[in-house]
Amino acid sequence: MPDEQSEDIEEYLDPDLDSDLSSTTSQHDDKPLPGPFSLTQLVGGIHLLTAAAVTPFLWIAYQNGNLPQMASLGGLMILIIIAGAAASRIAARRVD
Repeated sequence: MPDEQSEDIEEYLDPDLDSDLSSTTSQHDDKPLPGPFSLTQLVGGIHLLTAAAVTPFLWIAYQNGNLPQMASLGGLMILIIIAGAAASRIAARRVD
């Protein structure tokens, strides 16, 4: 079925204007990302940086003695890290 869809798309493309689109719809684009990092490393790193960005707010809550806010921010950090691990595994499967 995917072959039929790509053939249908190629019927409507103008070969002069849409040469890049016709080549990407007919086959997967497995080019690596530019730069020193892989997709898996970028996905995991962004999640870890986001969790680290919550740390100053957790420290402020600790200094103020606000235990409920500390618990919710700590839980948020843990959930971001868990989501990062899952997203990194999905990204690793997409690359392979």
